Amino acid sequence: MTTAERTVRDIALEQPNSIRVFESFGIDYCCGGRKPLAEACEAGHHSVDEVIAALEAASGAAATTTIDWAQAPLEQLIKHIVAKHHAYVKAELPRLAVFDFPPGKCGLENLCDDLVRLLDEQGFGRVVLGGNSLGGHVALLTALKIPERVAGLVLTGSSGLFERGFERGVPRRPDREWIRRKVSEVFFDKTHVTDALLDEVSETISDTRTAVNIVRLARAVKRSNLRDRLSHIRCPVTLVWGSEDQITPPEVAHEFACHLPLAELHFIERCGHAPPIERPAEFARIFRASLEQQFV
Repeated sequence: MTTAERTVRDIALEQPNSIRVFESFGIDYCCGGRKPLAEACEAGHHSVDEVIAALEAASGAAATTTIDWAQAPLEQLIKHIVAKHHAYVKAELPRLAVFDFPPGKCGLENLCDDLVRLLDEQGFGRVVLGGNSLGGHVALLTALKIPERVAGLVLTGSSGLFERGFERGVPRRPDREWIRRKVSEVFFDKTHVTDALLDEVSETISDTRTAVNIVRLARAVKRSNLRDRLSHIRCPVTLVWGSEDQITPPEVAHEFACHLPLAELHFIERCGHAPPIERPAEFARIFRASLEQQFV
């Protein structure tokens, strides 16, 4: 039974379907989840009885068997995240202006604006942002833009200081071998360079406008050096780097750690530029430990 004295976080952990209820009332169950339900309701000017009734109704409508994701094995948790949450992101990506921005305007600002809009649409208050490569760069810029809403960062192979890009020497019509060579630079374990991945990359860059915008964005990333601004990021930052990263080498990770006041650096051995893809279980362990250390 839900009581007003229990914390919002504990309710959300034990009753996953309560998250939708909290979102509908605008109650922060993540970084602000340590508050008792009564206190959270008072802060949001909600009737605690009304919220409890909604929680009880959601609990009654839920399936009789629910999975405790706090105790679930990492492999099961990873599959759940990919199936449920990555599917949503893939559905949303066509609405985002990743490669669709006017000439003369840096695409990084577009991506930050899209991210903030998405947070607003989903009703998220303070969040922990994670990003790999360009995604890490966008997360850093967002933390600088709206620091009051970013509780923490998890960055892997992030650009923002140095990145070995491909904006020069791109052939007018990249052939399969060129694509394979560039994709291979991302991974230490070359079994990740599959025909399906090469087909996906080939299809993406086959559109001339998209290919031009990708090169334009790569140049914008190199111009956007954040070295002098990193000290302004005061939230906890977890850096997870592949020890064999060829695109943002390990020395870049050390430089990030030096400039970010609350950074913690982890290396994953025998891993390249994309730890969440190449070594998902190890990355998930570090990610979970970081969240538990900072926010639980």
